[in-house]
Amino acid sequence: MEPTNLKPPSPPDDQIEAWLRTSSQLPPLPDDGFSARVVAALPARRQNRRAWLCVAGAVVGVVIAALGGAFSTEVFTQWQASSAEIGRLLLDPMLFTALVIAALSAFYALKSDELRQYF
Repeated sequence: MEPTNLKPPSPPDDQIEAWLRTSSQLPPLPDDGFSARVVAALPARRQNRRAWLCVAGAVVGVVIAALGGAFSTEVFTQWQASSAEIGRLLLDPMLFTALVIAALSAFYALKSDELRQYF
């Protein structure tokens, strides 16, 4: 039959804190160029590919919108007539909150790797 307490006894916290205090006073280990060698061995980043794909997608979207007649005077007239209704809808606190959450989620998902280390 197995014993009821299977966990080994843990050392007291005082021993661990004393070890941490003495270890933190030691000088750091020398780097000897290790970090530079690791960074040099990393593969090249592909940020440019993502930026070009975003630009290409935007251009394709503008071309499709132009071909569909999105820039005609009739569309602008309809937009002016409905802008008051859109403004009224945006004043709804639930819709505004949902749009803010969606925008923050998109920002977090699409932000660059440089920003990821801070969030």
